[in-house]
Amino acid sequence: MNLTKQDLKAFKGLIEETFDNKIKEKGLSTKDDLKSFATKDDLNAIKSDTNNIQEVIKTLATKKDVQKIDKKFDKLFNFLDKDYLRVKRDVREIESHLNIPVSDF
Repeated sequence: MNLTKQDLKAFKGLIEETFDNKIKEKGLSTKDDLKSFATKDDLNAIKSDTNNIQEVIKTLATKKDVQKIDKKFDKLFNFLDKDYLRVKRDVREIESHLNIPVSDF
């Protein structure tokens, strides 16, 4: 007796159906259920996305730090500018009062 492709396909279908029924009876996962799980490629893509997000977060933290430093420098320069202008005004008044030529510094 020779088996044809049709016969082999029928046997395969019968075996898969029986196997799936037994697995379902025992409450185990079937091959179709396992397809819904993430594959290695999916996990690698998620890992890559996570690394990209971490890099963005590091960049954002750095920008915040730079903004804080900028604010501190602005306050410092404003203080020094005001202090310089005050000293310059005082020196001019003293030079004027002592009849010394007024320097322009």
